[in-house]
Amino acid sequence: MQAFALPPPEVVSRSRNATPGGTRPTTKAFKNPPYNMSEGSQLTFRGSSAAEAEDFVQAVRRKAWAEQRQFDYKWMAAYAAVQMSGQALRWHMSLPRDIQSNWGKLEAAILDRYATDQLPAPSNK
Repeated sequence: MQAFALPPPEVVSRSRNATPGGTRPTTKAFKNPPYNMSEGSQLTFRGSSAAEAEDFVQAVRRKAWAEQRQFDYKWMAAYAAVQMSGQALRWHMSLPRDIQSNWGKLEAAILDRYATDQLPAPSNK
């Protein structure tokens, strides 16, 4: 039998009236997202660093979660695309359409392109 891990307590709360006579977990908002995701705020990715790329990927994931679209990779890719500017936008436009329109592929491409400066150089041992 496979063990099931629950999310940390700050992510799940219990709602007493969620189901008749019972409780069910409900999602709370994430604490301290790297980008301000409130109404009217603008998420922008310029492609300036590995840290910015990682924060951007997490911000897109959080936005998708908040919109209950975390499994809609086409929506996530489209959302991410309209948040790009400068170097990141030019790079994004050079990608094949199948990568541009699929968050799973786009997420990997973003981290490959912009986050490689955080990885140690491979050794030839």
